[in-house]
Amino acid sequence: IDRERMEELEALIGEGAGTEREKVSLAWIYSRNEKREEALKLLEDIQSDNEKTEAEYHYLSGWLLAGEQKYEEALPHLQKLKDFLIEKYGNEKREDLEDLSIEDVLGVNRLPYVYFLIGTGYAYCEDLDNAKANVQEALRLAKSFDYYDYVRLYDYILLNRQEYAEGVEFWSREIEKNNSYVTISHGNRQYMAYKAGDARTVIDDYYYLRENDPAYADSYVLAEEIFLDYSDAEGYEDAQKYVEENNVEDVRLDYCKGRYYRLINKTLRISLNWVDDINYDESDTSLIGESLSFVINANFKQYLGE
Repeated sequence: IDRERMEELEALIGEGAGTEREKVSLAWIYSRNEKREEALKLLEDIQSDNEKTEAEYHYLSGWLLAGEQKYEEALPHLQKLKDFLIEKYGNEKREDLEDLSIEDVLGVNRLPYVYFLIGTGYAYCEDLDNAKANVQEALRLAKSFDYYDYVRLYDYILLNRQEYAEGVEFWSREIEKNNSYVTISHGNRQYMAYKAGDARTVIDDYYYLRENDPAYADSYVLAEEIFLDYSDAEGYEDAQKYVEENNVEDVRLDYCKGRYYRLINKTLRISLNWVDDINYDESDTSLIGESLSFVINANFKQYLGE
């Protein structure tokens, strides 16, 4: 169907008889058939201020240019489309769509996506303030079917703005929703918590992920890093047991294993030096074991709040 219509419109426009609406229709067909260059070239000949085609012109131009990662060129089109949609449909989330035409439903649902595209463009241009503001609007207005794409971009923005504590709060709210990607939310919160220095949350999410996604390597890596940061050899050993049981392989886990061996060797030297400095019965070997256990676990209690 597209091919027949494409040939018909190409002939009509080639003769100079095509209307602005027909040019837009052909641009849509080109875009659906991976003919982006042809679509963009055709859009150059369309009147941008034509009332009947203005919204579609700016949407197609912005969307196609964004697809080519030409965000500086795409953003003005997307901003104009956003203003057009807000003026026509408002800037609040609407649930009462039954009485709207198909065209109006598409327009209402398009607004959060346009905010998302604008946020993507600003993020690409490293304007993270505007990127964050626009993605927040996309999230506020989003429907469930495209919400997670917006969430992923928001996570990227928070990470690059180094707003880790805010990231922990954001993913905590997502976890409370208990949606279809709750396990992914725990993984993202765990990383944000690691960057924020929130060791307790890192370990809490590790326990959740160990049960619900036992092959997820990042969870073990972050947990083992925390255990080793606090000299908790026992915690590390327990995590490593699950790593081996689930056949999890990651070069970062090898690095953690190296840290673990260095920790054990250092602790052993400290403990033996401490034992040498006190008087004890050589037959009472339990003293050495107790000293080792004390040194290894003392720091770990700090992040548990004990």
